[in-house]
Amino acid sequence: MNKFGIVLATIALLGFTTPAWSTAPKTVPAVDIAHLVPAQPSGSRADQVGVIVFFDFSPASRALLKRLTRWAANAGNEVVINREPLVTPISSPLARAFMAARTLGIAGPVLDGLYNIRPDPAHPKVTHRALAQLFQSWGIGPLKFNAALDGHATRNGFIRAQSLAERFDITRAPAIVVDGRWRLTPVKPDALAALFNALNQKVSEASLIASENR
Repeated sequence: MNKFGIVLATIALLGFTTPAWSTAPKTVPAVDIAHLVPAQPSGSRADQVGVIVFFDFSPASRALLKRLTRWAANAGNEVVINREPLVTPISSPLARAFMAARTLGIAGPVLDGLYNIRPDPAHPKVTHRALAQLFQSWGIGPLKFNAALDGHATRNGFIRAQSLAERFDITRAPAIVVDGRWRLTPVKPDALAALFNALNQKVSEASLIASENR
C-alpha cells in the first residue's frame, strides 16, 4: 500500500471520515410515511381528526389492535377512530364475519376470536361452522348469525372497506391513515413503537389543522 492509501486507512480507522467508496448499508426507516396529495376524505368532520386503521388477521395486526385500544383511551375527543379489515381472497370470510359482528354490536368481543380461525378456501363450510360457533359463544344463534352475515348492512360495510382500501392505496396491513393526509405502514412487523410514535406526530399535526375549523 502506498503512503496515500495508508493515510486514508488511518483516518478512517480513527473515525474522522468514511471513504467515499464505503458500502455501509443505508438505514431503512421502521415506518413508511406517505403524504397523500391531494388529501382524501377521511369520513370525519372538518373539526375532527379521522384515523382509519386497516388490519388483517395476522399476528402483527392483532398486536396493533390491542395497543390501539390503549392508545384510543388517551386520544383527544376530536380523534375519531375507524377500524376496517383489509379484504383479501383468504381473509374475506373473516372480514365479512367482522362486519356482521359490527352490525350486531359485538365487533369488539368477536374480533379477537376471529384471529383463532384459519379460513380453508377448499372447505368453506368448515370455516362457516367455526364462525357460527364463535358467534354462538357470544349469544348469537345460527339463524341470527346467518341473517347478519347475509344482511345489507354487512354487505355495505364489506364494500365500504374495499373502497377505502382502494382510495388510500392500502395493499398490506396493518396500516393507518391519518385525516386522509398520511398513510403509515410499518416496514417490519415488530415496529409498533415506531408506528405509534409516527401516529402521535401526525395526529398532532392534524389536530392543529382541525383546530382552525372549530
